[in-house]
This record gives sequence, C-alpha cells and structure tokens, in this order.
Amino acid sequence: MSSTLRNLALLPILALGACGSEAKSDLPPQPPMWVVSDADSEITLYPTLHILPKEVEWKSEELTQRLADAEEVWFEIMPGSETDPALQQTMMRLGMAPGSSLSAKLTEDEVAALKTAIEPMGMPFAAVDTMRPWLVSTLVSVGALTSKGFDPASGVEKQLQPMVAGKTIRALETAEGQMKMLASIPEDMQILMLKETLTELDDVIEEIREVANDWAVGDVDDLEDELIEEMKSEMPAAFEIMFTQRNTNWADQIEEEMKGSGTDFIAVGAGHLVGDDSVQEILKARGYTVKRL
Repeated sequence: MSSTLRNLALLPILALGACGSEAKSDLPPQPPMWVVSDADSEITLYPTLHILPKEVEWKSEELTQRLADAEEVWFEIMPGSETDPALQQTMMRLGMAPGSSLSAKLTEDEVAALKTAIEPMGMPFAAVDTMRPWLVSTLVSVGALTSKGFDPASGVEKQLQPMVAGKTIRALETAEGQMKMLASIPEDMQILMLKETLTELDDVIEEIREVANDWAVGDVDDLEDELIEEMKSEMPAAFEIMFTQRNTNWADQIEEEMKGSGTDFIAVGAGHLVGDDSVQEILKARGYTVKRL
C-alpha cells in the first residue's frame, strides 16, 4: 500500500470510508483485540480502519460487551474535530509553500500523472504546484477514493460512536496535531510518498480490500506487512514520526491512566497495534500484563 493511502487508512483527519468488498473467508468477524491490565485497571485496545468497505463484517458480541463495560472510551482525536473549520486554515498554513514549484521535483511522467489525478477535483494545477508534497498526496488520494465511490460514513470510528453515546469520550491527540505531524515529515520523504501515491492510485481498491479483510478476521501478521513494514524499512524517518513517537506518547498516556482504576476502551488505527513498536508491546516491556483476546 502506498504511503499516503496508508495514511488515509490510519489517520482519521484524512480518511474516507469505502464501498464494495469480498469476504476473505467464512470465518466469523473478529478483528484482533488486546487487554492491558494491572491489579485494578483493564483497558481494551481495539485496532480500527478509518477506511472500511461497508460489506465487511466486523462487529461482534465481544466488542459490544466491552464497549458496554467501558467507563471511558478513547479515540485518536475527538469525534467531529476533523471537520472544524479552523483545521482548514491550519491545513493551508502547513501545506502551502508560496513561491515554490512542486513540479520541479517530479519527472515529466509524474507531473502528467499529477495533472490527471487532480482533474476530477477541478483544481488548477498552478495552485497545486505551490503546495507541499504531503498535502498534495492527501488531496490526490482523497480525490481518487471519492471518484471510486468511497463513503465517508463507513470508517470504524464513525460506526463506533453511536455505540458509545452517553459515555465519557477522550482523545489521545488532536486533529491539528496529526496535521502538524504530517507536515513535519522530512521533505524528501514527502516527495517519495507523493511519487508512490501517483504510481499506485489504480491499485487503491484492491489494497484497501486486502487490509480490511485481514483486519476483519484478525490476521495480525498480514496487517503488519501491509500497514507498516514497507515504511519501516524504506522510510525510517517517516516511520519514527508517524508510529514510534506517537505509540510511545500513547503508551505514556495509557500508563498514566492505569495509575487509577476502572475499565476503558481505546480505539486507534490498526498500524499502531501491530509489530514490535506497537502500543501494547511498549506497555508489555514496561511490565503490564497484555493479553490478546
């Protein structure tokens, strides 16, 4: 999966949901879940996909019961904050580079592909050419997904929200913080992410379907390969910013929460709960009991 499409699957500020899928198998729906516990606290860690084909079956009795038992429910960002009008201003401030030329950093074929990609959005190329690569990657990916019939209401978090109505909702970070994080990725990595995006847009449906089907049946090994392995090996600086630093920050917050008592439920992008750098592996190394359900 290209870096930007991976971002769309992992970051709620960028995500759209999807339509159309095929089941990976006849297994019952059971996305993976982990429980972190100590003597008087229990926190369920639930991996989400911010892009999800509607037909993928994923809700289970276990999920429903754990949501019901939770005293507090955490998401990456507060629900609805991604639509704050002020965030659009932040995007322009962090994503524009007046006086620069993005096309000067691309090949002729890549410039042609970029012009084709933005055509359905009705955006003048001159405006896009002064944007930073991370923002262009985002716009191109969102445009491609929209043109293929993706539905913004089908992501996991949006479907979880009605199930936790009336509960205390908390967030691990802010939508603005996520945007600043993307903008902080080294420029050469942003260019590489854009190049990958332009060459892999045609494969977006199949890639998202594969990830969703693996997630729905709890195939953690495949999820690790699909969501983080390529970035970890080929773009370690970007991986450090997008995953390692954030996972450590979230583990710090969870550890602070564990100092109290009670039962919480935390739903975060699936890429943060797979691999050796995952949130639960960090907590396990700190001495907490971690069990996969």
